[in-house]
Amino acid sequence: MRLTVVALMACGLVAGCGGVLHISKGLSAHRAVERARAANASEKAPYHLALAEQYLAQAEVEAMAAHGQEALAYDDLATVHATTAEALARGEKPATENAKGPAPKAPVKPVKKSTTDEDDL
Repeated sequence: MRLTVVALMACGLVAGCGGVLHISKGLSAHRAVERARAANASEKAPYHLALAEQYLAQAEVEAMAAHGQEALAYDDLATVHATTAEALARGEKPATENAKGPAPKAPVKPVKKSTTDEDDL
């Protein structure tokens, strides 16, 4: 983890990929994931821990590609899910009810079942 943090800091300070704000939020997200792991979230809240880890990894990818706003959004999602995982692992109620991931970009319309489906024959 320390190597990742050092890489993030060097990238943000030298190459300008992600900026100082991402470094700050990225470090907070890393700490939140570490706290969740320490609380045994891998066994008690694996869904939220896995999401937090994946969002954190994607934040790093976006930061390396100089997509600062996207990196910040993934850092926020990682922190939300890591905090939720930690709370669930400790047997507490999560602080947020909105820990389901990003909202879809467009409303999803239900698919109507065709009257000619094979299971109706």
